[in-house]
Amino acid sequence: MVKNSKKYKSTGGWGFFAYDSKGRSLVKNMVKDCFSCHASAKEKDYVFSVWTK
Repeated sequence: MVKNSKKYKSTGGWGFFAYDSKGRSLVKNMVKDCFSCHASAKEKDYVFSVWTK
C-alpha cells in the first residue's frame, strides 16, 4: 500500500498493489479488488491485516 491522498482519492488516499510469483500485478481495479475490503477499516485509516498459516 502507498499513501497518496491526491493520486488515490477514490480509495481513501491509498494505492493498493499485489503481485504473483512472476511479478505480474494481481490488482486490476483497486476499488473492487482491494478497497471494498479495506473500507470496513475506515476508523483505522483503511489499514488492517489478516494472519494466516
